[in-house]
Order: sequence, then C-alpha cells, then structure tokens
Amino acid sequence: MSREINGFPVKELEEIFQNSLVESVEFAGKNILLLGGSGFIGSAFKAYLLYLNETVFSSKPCFVISVDNYTGRKRPEEVVAPNLVHIEHDLSQPIEDKLPDRKIDYIVNSSGNASPQNYSVHSLETIDISVNAVRNLLRLARANKAKILNFSSSEV
Repeated sequence: MSREINGFPVKELEEIFQNSLVESVEFAGKNILLLGGSGFIGSAFKAYLLYLNETVFSSKPCFVISVDNYTGRKRPEEVVAPNLVHIEHDLSQPIEDKLPDRKIDYIVNSSGNASPQNYSVHSLETIDISVNAVRNLLRLARANKAKILNFSSSEV
C-alpha cells in the first residue's frame, strides 16, 4: 500500500510538485489561509501543502490555517501535522478574531456550497453567503497585503 497524506497518494503529490516546481516554492515559509480546507478541492490543496512541508520545505515550512464550516456534512477526522491548525467558521462573518496572530501571505479560497441540490433550494442564501464571504476575504487580504487564489468546482 502506498503512503498517503490526508488521503492522497504521495506519488500523485510528487507528480504535482514536479509539474509546478516554480510556483510551489513561493509558499515556503508563508502563512496560508485555506478556506474550505476540508472540502473536495481544499483537502487536496491541504495535502499538497503538507507534502511540501514534509519534503521540500522541511527547513522553512509554510503555516496552514485550514477553515471550514462543515455545512451539509459531518466534520471529518482532521489530519494532525506541525504547522497546521483547523478552524471551524462561517465565512459570511469576519474571521480575524479566530486567526492565529500571524500576517497572512496567501488566502486560498476553495469554499462554497458544492451541492447542486442544496444551492438550487437555497440559491439566494448561497449567493448572499458567497458575496459576504468574498467581501470579508478582500478586506482581510487588503489588511495583510495577501495574495488570493480562488478555486471552484462548480458554483462560480
């Protein structure tokens, strides 16, 4: 059985690194706020950052703050790793009071209601939450002079 990080085979994470070496090294030593960190895209990105910390950034690891509200699903058993914290939070509300006392260098947004059944029934609420969340993230990015990476699986 091959070794995994956060449920993702290390072999696949190594391949991603080989194809994104230049971009990946920018995360070394940085503080990364990962929103939707337990969702489909966020959990894969978290696994990749943990892989980088174990293999490439061992002397200068990045610090990952994984945020999720676990809406529509049970909170999973989260991976435990150095330089990783988990925060449960609704992004339509400001998050600054829950964050560790660190300057945020990158905000990686992979949050969103990815359930077609849920957002078709609650379409206005989904839009409202998304707009308020982005507004809060932009304020946080401006205050920290952070870069934003935005990912989506369907609802943008």
